[in-house]
Order: sequence, then C-alpha cells, then structure tokens
Amino acid sequence: MTYENEIEAQFVVKCYEFFKKGLPGFDKKKLGIITPYSGQASIVKDLIREYEKTLFCEVEVNSVDSFQGREKDLVIFSTVRSQYEGIEEALVQSIGFLRDKRRMNVGLSRARIGLVIVGDIERLRKAKQGHKWRFLGDYCLEKGRCFKVDVKNMDEYFEAFQKNPQKFVMKKREKKKKAVKVEGENKGKDKVEPEKMIEEVN
Repeated sequence: MTYENEIEAQFVVKCYEFFKKGLPGFDKKKLGIITPYSGQASIVKDLIREYEKTLFCEVEVNSVDSFQGREKDLVIFSTVRSQYEGIEEALVQSIGFLRDKRRMNVGLSRARIGLVIVGDIERLRKAKQGHKWRFLGDYCLEKGRCFKVDVKNMDEYFEAFQKNPQKFVMKKREKKKKAVKVEGENKGKDKVEPEKMIEEVN
C-alpha cells in the first residue's frame, strides 16, 4: 500500500470518529466501511482498533466483494485512488477494480440511509477508465454534495466542517468560450461567431 492510501485510511477513521461523536444513538454495528482492496481494509481495521484501544474491531470493514448481498444504515466507501502526479498522469492510469461497474454498484448500493465516498474526485473523473465515476462526480458536484478535505490537518478540518459544511463545498468549474480566428474578408482579425464557439473545460 502507498503512503497516499494510508493517509486515506486515516481520513476514513476520522470520518468514523466524526459520526461516533456527532450522531445521536450511533451504533457501530450499523456502520460499514467498504474498500476495493483487502489490504486497505486491514489498515482501516488496525487504525480503528488503535483508536478504540481494543483488540477487536466492532465496525465491519471489508472489501467490496465481501459486502455483496448485505446492507448497512451508513456506509463509508474508500476508493483508494489518489491523484499522485496530477490530472494528466491520471488520464492514462488505471483505476483498477473501480472500473468494474458491478463492483462500483456494490460499493454504492450497500447503504440504506447514508453513503460517504472518500477519494480523489478529479483522479476518478479524469482517469482513462473512469467515465462512470465522471457521471457520478458531475452529479454530486451539481447537487453540492462534494466537499474539499484537508488531510494534513484532519482534526482542525472536522472541527471546522462541523461548524460550517458549506464552506467546503466544491463547485463545478465553469466552461469558458474560446475565440476562433476567421479567415477571409477580416483576415488577420479575431472574430467570435456564435455558431463557431468552442467550449473548453478548464
């Protein structure tokens, strides 16, 4: 597992802590933590045991395949994918199990009441095989349900998030218009014609 995946596992456990402290009547048995990889599940379990100071992890943490056919009231889905070298690099990188629509369906449909997806939205939306995640990401951005996170200062982040979640809402980037040079009578001049507008996403 990479350093980035360990950081994501720590953030998942902070989400668990956030729900435990903030939700009235929180029941560990009604929470499930899902990840595509068993190695990530093991890291999350170890961190929860460390946080709870116990040898037994009462929260069910498992791989996507192991969660088939079962549900939980609340699910945290750790995608275990980070941007690494930037968006351009992500375009050619594989997103592994996440490209499988059946596994994606399982991960997104195990929650009865609430689902939290932890991951890098740009990494998933821009990946070569991530068109399904792009649709989901665009939908969540439009609905204002994507939030920026701070993995370097997690305690401060969750404290600030609890006070004002709207402060961290991610906005969908606006499309810009690009001028097209028109040759002919006005040669040498730039002219923008409505029918020749090119939409360019930032």
